Amino acid sequence: MYCVIDNKLLKLYTDPSRDLLEGILDFDLLNCDVSVNERINEFSIKIEGASVVFSFKADSPELLDTWVKEIQTHIKMGVGKQLPDLAHRMS
Repeated sequence: MYCVIDNKLLKLYTDPSRDLLEGILDFDLLNCDVSVNERINEFSIKIEGASVVFSFKADSPELLDTWVKEIQTHIKMGVGKQLPDLAHRMS
């Protein structure tokens, strides 16, 4: 799996040429959390309310740190992280 993150979208591709889009995680629509296993350079993205977890392995601790920080930044910018708070305020 190959990934590109831009404008609160994590795009998932099956090959490095990015010819075939496998899926998109839209952080404006999804409330997600990131967990990290530094021992094996792996991080996971869990979508609130879904049973699926997306797991990724980085080639190095430095890449792991870069990817996790970047994804967390896009999640925080997205509306999806704000949805539970908005729903609570509206009730």
